[in-house]
Amino acid sequence: MVKWQVVNDATAWGNLLSNSNDTQNFMQAWSWGEHRSHFGWQPFRCVALGVNKSELALVQFLVRKLPGRVGIVWVPGGAIGEVGAWG
Repeated sequence: MVKWQVVNDATAWGNLLSNSNDTQNFMQAWSWGEHRSHFGWQPFRCVALGVNKSELALVQFLVRKLPGRVGIVWVPGGAIGEVGAWG
């Protein structure tokens, strides 16, 4: 069973990214989300934890609210980690 957990700490997020196999995805970096926040996007960061609390996947998604109760969710560069955990 996979449990998703929100990450609100820049250092913790950086450590999770550096321990992942996909360190080339700069668009999942904390600083990228903060940069995009200056353009109307709100970053959210989550880690998928497996049964033994090991990190299976990471995702930083950006949300932009539009008029009329409409919004856009963007995952620049895609999620990181085991594809089976993304769902």
